[in-house]
Amino acid sequence: MMKTTLRNFILFSVFLLAACQVAPVRRPAATSLPPVNVAQPAVVPTLVGDSTRSSAATATPAPTTSALPTPDPAAAAVQEYRDALQSGNFEAAANLLSSYSLMVEEMTRTQAGEELQIRMTREKWSGFQILDTRTANEKTVLVRVTYQLEQQDAKTGEITRSQVDALWPVRLENGKWLVNHGNLIDFHTLDVPEQTTAGLTVKPRQLTRYSDRIRLTLLVQNQTNDPIFLGQANEVMAAFFFGEQQVEAEKTRLIFDRLRSYPDVVIEVKGLFDRYPDGVVIRQWKNLDVAPWFAFQLTQ
Repeated sequence: MMKTTLRNFILFSVFLLAACQVAPVRRPAATSLPPVNVAQPAVVPTLVGDSTRSSAATATPAPTTSALPTPDPAAAAVQEYRDALQSGNFEAAANLLSSYSLMVEEMTRTQAGEELQIRMTREKWSGFQILDTRTANEKTVLVRVTYQLEQQDAKTGEITRSQVDALWPVRLENGKWLVNHGNLIDFHTLDVPEQTTAGLTVKPRQLTRYSDRIRLTLLVQNQTNDPIFLGQANEVMAAFFFGEQQVEAEKTRLIFDRLRSYPDVVIEVKGLFDRYPDGVVIRQWKNLDVAPWFAFQLTQ
């Protein structure tokens, strides 16, 4: 009887201990999860040489379509401007020009419309295409266009044909994209002391940047009793400096009559630049180891 009781007690204890154990947790089988797509802020160059236009993005989910709106508003402005020109509606075309560019070019909207009308009587466009856009500055976008140009010489009447590949600056003005007249991008007024050499006084006044050139405007005074000529065969009339890079200005010849003042003398360097020049030298002799007549620092 004692053995039976003891055996029953042991069996009951084993059963009780087994019932009190925690059942093991069933874990799902490991699977390959897709990587987490964490959106990063986009680092977007703002140099003119960039091939597309956009701005720095915030950390938001990646878009499923193109980052540029469709249609792109700057490109749409160019298309509207081109359509107005092609239809002969020059008043409408002039209204699609930015006030900023007309102010810089010192031109009224009526004058711009008349200029466009004269231009289009001598030109025919075909195959017009908008290829891409790129950022010039915080308010200006460059729209790249191509077309076939048929142009008549105003003096000889001769017809020439060429393929045009150009950048048209478009500016955001009062919430609307408008075409800049004359390929203007922006300008910078200069505060540079004048210099005088051999009776010729020169003072830089303004740098103006276009999509195909940079223009330096000078005030020049000839204080002598003789005319002064710049741009002779044995001299570099002007050279611009962009950091360590030197770029010669377009070859031209300037004549300053005796005892005369010239407030809007222009020197240009061809090309598309993402910055203004740091300095300029004017009248550098080619075969003489002497200092140029003028050397201006154009940046502060």
